[in-house]
Amino acid sequence: MAGLGFTFSSTTTDSDPGNGGLRISAANDFLYIDDLDADGQAAGAVVDTYDNSTSPTKGYIYLRGGTSDSLKVFAVTGAVVAASGYRKVPVSLASSSGAFTNTERLGLSFAPNGDVGATASVGYAAKTGAYTVISADWGKIIDCTGSGGFTVSFTSAATLGNGFYAYLKNSTTGIITGPTVDGSTLTLGPGDEVLVEADGSAFHGLTLKKAGWTLYNTQTVSTPVSSVAVTNIPQSYASVMGIVKGASHNNGSDTTLTVATSSNNGSSYGTAQSVTQPDGASASISGAAHFPHYRADYEVVTAAVGPAPITQAASMAHVGGMNALRWSYLAGSIDAGTFETWVR
Repeated sequence: MAGLGFTFSSTTTDSDPGNGGLRISAANDFLYIDDLDADGQAAGAVVDTYDNSTSPTKGYIYLRGGTSDSLKVFAVTGAVVAASGYRKVPVSLASSSGAFTNTERLGLSFAPNGDVGATASVGYAAKTGAYTVISADWGKIIDCTGSGGFTVSFTSAATLGNGFYAYLKNSTTGIITGPTVDGSTLTLGPGDEVLVEADGSAFHGLTLKKAGWTLYNTQTVSTPVSSVAVTNIPQSYASVMGIVKGASHNNGSDTTLTVATSSNNGSSYGTAQSVTQPDGASASISGAAHFPHYRADYEVVTAAVGPAPITQAASMAHVGGMNALRWSYLAGSIDAGTFETWVR
């Protein structure tokens, strides 16, 4: 702690204490410090720095008596005021030992407090449509609600600053698109929860996984369609399960249900693989196809609808894994059924 020397004045009034002088108010709530120290050196600019901290308590002033050896410690509680020829420093008495005598030489030292650290706003905010995360969202849970997906943008990482974070939660039945996180666009399926943090130049994410399976997508067919496709499957899970309930077709003769996978979000699919024995038009089938390694270059289907499970095939292999799948019959259309996609 850098030290200054002053001459103590037992007068307590708010006025210039004279060259090199220092007074203490009667209520111990102000120090009146001359703009020159006891050696005639300029001190006002130094005293002005005593309020630089953004903390409520700016720091502590230590006054030690040169002859009495008494000690008083004051907490600086506010802004230093420049008066005519002296400074007024708002303080509160923190501790006191002994008393100073009039005209006694005092040694003054100051220990500053650090600035207040950044604080999070912590809270919950539900959003039903496109939204941009701002600094005031620091620490909040941004819960995306409603029936359809939308985009949640973030103010730049540079503006939000190093250490900013927010939780992004998808409570919709659609896809939530976020900022670029760890080098790629963030996509959240239904039930996904991600912690997004800024480092001052980019965003990083931590997926908050749930135990067990989470329903990602469901589609019910009541009128004939050629296929049922599921796209935008996030590659942030360990495995994908496709479940078929009560599926049937309108082909005039027996045919089989197939599943195909894609690595380009459905722009193209590999060769469809049969997952059932041939079924008649009146048949209603249910079952599941499990993709336990869908993020790898060679995902594997370990179970299937019907009595004839399929095995690994070249068309089920995609560099970088799959992010879409499609159900269809070899002939005819799907005319009924519910198709669910689960992730974990």
